[in-house]
Amino acid sequence: MSSSTRSGIAWAFFASLMAACYLVPWKVATEHGAPAVAVLVMLVSAATWNSVSIFTPAGQKAADRPGGSLLPTLQLALVFSVLTLLGNWSSAEAVARISGPLLAVIQRSEVILVGLFGMLLLREPVGPSFWAGTGVAALGLYLLQRPDAAAGDFDPVGALFGLGAAACFGIMVLLSRAFIGRVRLIPFNALRLWLSVGLWFVVHRRVPSRVELAPGLVLNATLAGFFGPYLSRIGALQSARHVPANVTSVAALATPVLTLFLTWLVLGALPTERELLGGAIMLLGVALPVGAVAWTSRAAGPDRA
Repeated sequence: MSSSTRSGIAWAFFASLMAACYLVPWKVATEHGAPAVAVLVMLVSAATWNSVSIFTPAGQKAADRPGGSLLPTLQLALVFSVLTLLGNWSSAEAVARISGPLLAVIQRSEVILVGLFGMLLLREPVGPSFWAGTGVAALGLYLLQRPDAAAGDFDPVGALFGLGAAACFGIMVLLSRAFIGRVRLIPFNALRLWLSVGLWFVVHRRVPSRVELAPGLVLNATLAGFFGPYLSRIGALQSARHVPANVTSVAALATPVLTLFLTWLVLGALPTERELLGGAIMLLGVALPVGAVAWTSRAAGPDRA
């Protein structure tokens, strides 16, 4: 396996882990106040973390990479800011109605969108291993979803919001793969987040009151911003530099499994046998296309990523 492919897969799984870490405090944040206010706090948190990271050695190294002219950066950041605000608002509305693990399951429907449009628009090959892995993972997703539905925790409106969030984040994966080589990664992510904050005020035309900024909401939304729009998106953007968009998206199928584990670890909600089985099946589905990419890269040689 080439070092580039290895890096792309590693970054994709890092993004998946951070997305799981994001969903737990995000669920708690929406229980302490309005989803729209939680979105604002989370975006300010993520934008601040990303802006600070520009001045670290790693951030300066990423910012000094060749390419990345101003106009493409501004244009892409503006598009991303709209998708960020819409996707996170949809996610907040969804997680206020359904459980974190179930939202993680629904959002993984983005893998089909990324696979199809990556094939049609980016001309990235989607082989049998992708569809086989997606089918196997879908069975695992079904097993993970059913306990929530059986327990009466399934809300169709929450599910629709979750699908909307999946569409926004899936489009971001595709755009990342297509255009990420034209921008400077760390400054770009900071810019798109601050633009999202500005768009929040344009849309809502108000400043949240002190009552709305409850300590529980602020603390948990700040943590969610650190793990989600900051670290998870950086991981996805880095992955897009090295591997096809469908690989980044398929690796994200591990998020519901990791979310189940973290929900048990942090909130004490024990997974059922069916959830454990569904998680194992999902991981098998993830392994099929990711393993195929690794094998293809290895057969191609170290210089052909």
